[in-house]
Amino acid sequence: TDQVVLMYHDQIPKDFQQYDQATKFVQSWSAVMKQALEVVENCPSCGYFNPACFIHTQFTSSQPTIGGKSYIDAVTKWISARKSGTSERVLVQDSCGIVCNPTCPQV
Repeated sequence: TDQVVLMYHDQIPKDFQQYDQATKFVQSWSAVMKQALEVVENCPSCGYFNPACFIHTQFTSSQPTIGGKSYIDAVTKWISARKSGTSERVLVQDSCGIVCNPTCPQV
């Protein structure tokens, strides 16, 4: 869930979960974004790391993680596959809902 897009483009408050309409909007937005990633799923040389966090650029080497993997792990695996000529895709996505990953950095 992209903090910059939602807060600064769509005027969704940071504490959106206190407001039913805002929460419904974020849930819909999240579903549309996940649907948009289906294109990547059909691309043999593409990949993504999609945590359920309310962040934009606050990724660190250790946060957030999905299934114990950081974005660095995912990108490293993707680059290694590309360099070796394999078509292994790296599709790492939370399935818990919106803003529910406990390893998300607090902003």
